[in-house]
Amino acid sequence: MPTTTLKLIRQKVAKKIYSVRFPIVSVTTSDSDATTVLNDSVLSPASQIEDYIETWIFVAEQPTKVDSGENTSEALDATETGVDVDTGSTFLAGDGIQIDDEIMRVTGISSNTLTVVRGIQGTTAATHSTSADVYIIGPKVGEIARVTDIDFSGSTSQLTIAPSFSASLISGTDYEIHYKFYPNHIRDKANEILENIRRPVLLPLTLITDGDIETTGTGSWTAAGTGGTPTLAKNTSTVLHGRQSLSITNDASTTRGFAKSGSVFLPSLTTVFVSGDVYITGGDKAKFTLYDVTNSADIDTAQSAATGWIHFEFTAILPSTCEEVQIWLESVAASDVTYWGSVQLLPVNRAIYDFPSTLEWSEDFDQIVYFPKGAALSASTDDNAYAIFGGKQKSWGSTGIIRDETAITPFRIQLKQGNINQALYVGGAIDYPTLTDDTDTTNAPEDIVVILTYADLLDAWAQEDDSAGRLEQAASKMKKAASVRRMLAPRMQHHWAAKGRISGTRR
Repeated sequence: MPTTTLKLIRQKVAKKIYSVRFPIVSVTTSDSDATTVLNDSVLSPASQIEDYIETWIFVAEQPTKVDSGENTSEALDATETGVDVDTGSTFLAGDGIQIDDEIMRVTGISSNTLTVVRGIQGTTAATHSTSADVYIIGPKVGEIARVTDIDFSGSTSQLTIAPSFSASLISGTDYEIHYKFYPNHIRDKANEILENIRRPVLLPLTLITDGDIETTGTGSWTAAGTGGTPTLAKNTSTVLHGRQSLSITNDASTTRGFAKSGSVFLPSLTTVFVSGDVYITGGDKAKFTLYDVTNSADIDTAQSAATGWIHFEFTAILPSTCEEVQIWLESVAASDVTYWGSVQLLPVNRAIYDFPSTLEWSEDFDQIVYFPKGAALSASTDDNAYAIFGGKQKSWGSTGIIRDETAITPFRIQLKQGNINQALYVGGAIDYPTLTDDTDTTNAPEDIVVILTYADLLDAWAQEDDSAGRLEQAASKMKKAASVRRMLAPRMQHHWAAKGRISGTRR
């Protein structure tokens, strides 16, 4: 799906809310000689000084560090605040400098010694060797200051700002001018929208921890092998359901590579339905095992050497002495690579399951569905293996939600149809993750987020106008906000659903 960044959302909203202003997004045209100055020749031709007083400046880019041509002339420990360089006159007070991975700010210069503030912009003071390269670098993305003065008298228009940036701006830095709202207010409003628009999701119903393979990292799975240990990783390219798969990569010495699930404790003689999806690389093999941890023995297995996505499933009865089981996913031979999707373990006659943690409220639940398996694979290397998607998605009968909002587990799913013999999925709706950094991405529809954020800001501005007695301006902004929301209504039908609970008596 297409994605957009927080930076792009903020800039598009700013261009709407400040559409009669110029510039909104611009680039510095020369280096600044102080941490409180911004130089941009585009500012003066069509502007008055009053246009910029009390506006907000947002640093939207940190250009690549520039080699100053200077080097350290002696080693530097992690506490020194005097940096000796070959030629001190190359630098100005306020310059940001980077040595190795550490960024510092120059506060004074005496001959060839720079007095610095160590470890700025989230970096850590460290030791540095003699002759290390010294780079010039500007403030980090997201720094914000307010314009306090303007000078259009020289050839380069100059804004004076406060508070000071962490380092002087360098030429070619993207920045934004926000004429009304604090820049992060746009981010906060956009995040409110992301938390209130909805997207459908399918989650495997399973007792296996990380059986949906959606958890970050592989900590819920244990790598083990014969002849070596396979590499486990989450993969976002070869995926059947959801956002990730679990890859098992054997090296040349690993003849059997396992990803072992966490243990599930069940009563002995429980009948269970077990299933999993796997993508098998051409020429490789995959095996799927229900393992009896209590007795250190396989209960049942599935396997295949077919190429592409394969569905494994079987029903098994736990031995009379078994109380603890695991699912073992396996790349069968040296150098084999397999990618695993949903891994499901369900007691056949169990009707009640914990609510998936991905869903926040009972209202987020929609239905239980399944995908009929395809034809059985019949090669000599196939066992309990089937083609995927043997039919269209089907509903697993009616389902109820058990609610106890005072409990540690406030919601549970109750299946009203028993005898589980399919890989079941919980259908629901979730909101979109919020954004923090400019490079954070979302696959929420960009137009919806931008327009609704714009409308909310118009409402906020209208409230200020109303409080100040500017009634006509307030009415105009509220009318515009309502208009853009109406135009968006057809697009919103798919993405908007109430997120709340109704208390009281139903009559």
